[in-house]
Amino acid sequence: MRRGVMRVVALLIIQHAFADGSSTHRPRFTGGYSLIDRPRRPHRTHDDGISKKIARRNPFMNLRGGAVTTLDKVGSRIQSDVTAIQITIVEEWGKISSAVRLPSRRRRLHADKLDDVCTNFSAVMTGGEIDTAQLIKACRAHLSLVKSGGRALGLVAKDLECNVNKAEHVFKQSRGGGTLSSLLRNERDAGAHNGSELHEDSAAMGLLWIRRSLAFQCDLYSEIAQPGSSQPPKHAACRSYVKHLAPFHGWMLQKVFPASLTQMSSREAMVSKFAGVALDDLDSEVDREVSRKLKSLVSIWRPLIDVWESDFERLGLEDVRRV
Repeated sequence: MRRGVMRVVALLIIQHAFADGSSTHRPRFTGGYSLIDRPRRPHRTHDDGISKKIARRNPFMNLRGGAVTTLDKVGSRIQSDVTAIQITIVEEWGKISSAVRLPSRRRRLHADKLDDVCTNFSAVMTGGEIDTAQLIKACRAHLSLVKSGGRALGLVAKDLECNVNKAEHVFKQSRGGGTLSSLLRNERDAGAHNGSELHEDSAAMGLLWIRRSLAFQCDLYSEIAQPGSSQPPKHAACRSYVKHLAPFHGWMLQKVFPASLTQMSSREAMVSKFAGVALDDLDSEVDREVSRKLKSLVSIWRPLIDVWESDFERLGLEDVRRV
């Protein structure tokens, strides 16, 4: 009975101890603390260790709350302003470039065909004599330029190519024809012609019509070489045709040839073709450059044509028959 009372008293004491919230540890009857009631340290993870190391290296990692948020907002605002400035610059530059056409050196360098013609013809005359091989080479270069001039010069190109082939074929088979005068003399002395009536397949016949074609184009290019000229090229072409070709053309050619010239493009279109640029890319600087080159070519042709014609007349080979 007495032992039972003692047990009840012990239980009451234990309940009283648990009811007291000030105690966080459960006492054991044998003294000390229970392992399950021992205060536990916070669990330290691997990520927490890395974060603390980064925080020690970078003091900004210690910023909290509003400071970090403010920095994020400032960075976003700066990036937004930079993007807006870049877009504005691109838009404004597009407006400027569309309103102002800047000269392009690359476009000016596309006139290689015209450059080749000027370069090759400038080397034809040597000591008052015409070098036959260089003349044929220059005519080949010029043929390429004429073909680039459009359909209106189609007949001119076809006629020029036929006569260059004729003269070149004879020249390659001849001996001692290094100069134009010697080539013509050799043909004449060999009895290739009937007086001033030239053989159709002779070098003299081909060179005669090449010279007349160049004289026709010389006057035409002289007109085209005038920047700002209001005269359409077809008018200059028709005047030049009447002067240099019409007297030696029969009735049929006098109808067909001028009709083809009336289809000639505008001056701007022809200049753009000679320059090697699109018509939309033609500007005043390119126009002046092509005009300068054409004037240079005309200044080379005029004395050359005079010597050329003088050689034919001196050798009695100026055939004036109509074809």
